[in-house]
Amino acid sequence: MADAVVSVVNGQIVVRIDGASVVAAIYAQSLETKAQIDAIYALIGQVLEVSNSYGGSFVQTAGGQMLDMIRPGEKPAHVQRAEMQAKLAKMSSGLPIFANRRALRKWRAQKGKLERRLDAGTGSVVKLKLGVGGDSWGDNLAIPQALGNKLYDEFGKGGEGWLSVNATTDSPPLNGVTFAKSGAWSTFDLSADQPPAGLCGIDGHSLSASATASVTWANCIATEFRVYYEKTGTFTWQVDGGAVNTVATDGSGGLGILTITAGLTETAHTLSLAWSAGTIKILGVYATITAKSGAELIKFGNSGLTGYDWTVLTTTAKNAMTAIAADIGLDAAMLIISTNDYRGLPTTLVWSPPSKTIEGLKAIRSCLAVPPIIVAPAQSNALAYQPQDTYRDAMWAYTQAEDLPFYNAHDDFPVWSVGNAEGRWKDDLHFNSEGGSDFAAAVGANLLDLVP
Repeated sequence: MADAVVSVVNGQIVVRIDGASVVAAIYAQSLETKAQIDAIYALIGQVLEVSNSYGGSFVQTAGGQMLDMIRPGEKPAHVQRAEMQAKLAKMSSGLPIFANRRALRKWRAQKGKLERRLDAGTGSVVKLKLGVGGDSWGDNLAIPQALGNKLYDEFGKGGEGWLSVNATTDSPPLNGVTFAKSGAWSTFDLSADQPPAGLCGIDGHSLSASATASVTWANCIATEFRVYYEKTGTFTWQVDGGAVNTVATDGSGGLGILTITAGLTETAHTLSLAWSAGTIKILGVYATITAKSGAELIKFGNSGLTGYDWTVLTTTAKNAMTAIAADIGLDAAMLIISTNDYRGLPTTLVWSPPSKTIEGLKAIRSCLAVPPIIVAPAQSNALAYQPQDTYRDAMWAYTQAEDLPFYNAHDDFPVWSVGNAEGRWKDDLHFNSEGGSDFAAAVGANLLDLVP
């Protein structure tokens, strides 16, 4: 075994072998904060092995971390691996692009009911509800909004769907709804805070407050709001700046559902919730147009999520997520995962190898009551600690074993460099609106039976 010294130099973890000059470093883009750098440095310990396998040189540490070797005149290993993956991606995996459409029986039945209702022009209200979750691919607007637009164009919009308590600039609500919060909120995010203490929404988020705080959703076209909350503390609600109404919970910590309908017409509304006493926790809101037949897109992705994150859900949290999903009444769901998993560091920070990602899919699937479409996303442009196609293969095996719908977007789209040149990518990891439209058109026509 070579003598090795590990140190941090200019924000990179550096390894010196046998007293030689710097020969290895973790690629800087994989380390986003000094806290990550310090944590990884503490975990590395002793270098175990120097190797030249897998398309580039690296050293393996006691923690299992692979560090890229950088020698004079040599490309870093992550570059060599990326080039190798690009070559491999051009070769057919032999897997189908779409599979197991037959599992979407509930979706097809409900779609048929809605079509007949719209053709008749009269009758009872029929809704068709598609949930889109997973990581940022199910949270950023590109894919969910494109799917929503296809549904609205074909069937009309039946509501705004799920309103998250953690909307951001990159992941705002659908359909032009706006979100704002102020005051002493504490945010729970399943992708960063584990495990949940108490309840969280179907997207793995919640907002808690023990002092003055408020949250507002505006431009919501709805005739009914359902506010999901944990039964602790006291909060108030207000629509369009009208009367302030108080909800005093029983303090049990169970799931509460507040239904707001009085005086709401099919126009844009503003819903505000505010702390009043004790400690309150808001999990999310569902907004619908009760008297209108049509389609709804339920966006419940969580940016930064890995499959591993779903595995840490407590029974209490899963029960709440199951109850919320049942109350909304999904007809189909789609889970897009692995863009964070394959980039994760094999340490205690973020690590979701394919087996753990599948374990996570099983955990969240149990909350949905419908067989979800499992999506292996297109190959993005990042340093891979585990080739992304291994996640595709694991998802394929899982969907075949469980008879679940499968969309192999990994093979359906070209490698990132080609797709980016064609105008599909917003950045290294996410589709833009054009890519989202391509994705929606493909899965819509081949699994959801939507008009091309």
